[in-house]
Amino acid sequence: MSYELGKHPARAVSAVLGIANTGTEQVAIEYEFTDGPNKGRRISHYAYFTDKAMERSVETLRISGFRGNELTDLSSLSGPDTPVVQLVIEMEDYQGELQPRVKWVNRLGGPAVKQVMDENQARDFANRMRCHLAAYDSQHGTATRAAPSPKKPANGSADGLPF
Repeated sequence: MSYELGKHPARAVSAVLGIANTGTEQVAIEYEFTDGPNKGRRISHYAYFTDKAMERSVETLRISGFRGNELTDLSSLSGPDTPVVQLVIEMEDYQGELQPRVKWVNRLGGPAVKQVMDENQARDFANRMRCHLAAYDSQHGTATRAAPSPKKPANGSADGLPF
């Protein structure tokens, strides 16, 4: 079955626990695309519970709407309030045949990172990166423009009120 590759919104509609050919415990989550060229079609994602994959598999369950801690009850992955997620669909060689695969399940609505930098971390990182950005611009002839600084209201009040 052919799918449009890339990032697409979808919602979990069912899930089942299983055991892979390797003997590894897994959960198969079936998603239905909610928009775009794949809208209405379904695809399954397999999350494995190995030491290496455990954290990402649990994160996938949570992102997909799994509530509680009782895996024998996967009903929260099939209800009407299951959240829309972003599936990353790529081609994979499986036993000599190329087929579409859900590579990642991410939160919808922006980039996903493991940990968002706090203000101090972001400032330190930005300071370390400044010379790398300048070197790139110098080598590639790209213009460097400073971001506009926030403007203060004419009355000098931060909230714009005259008092």
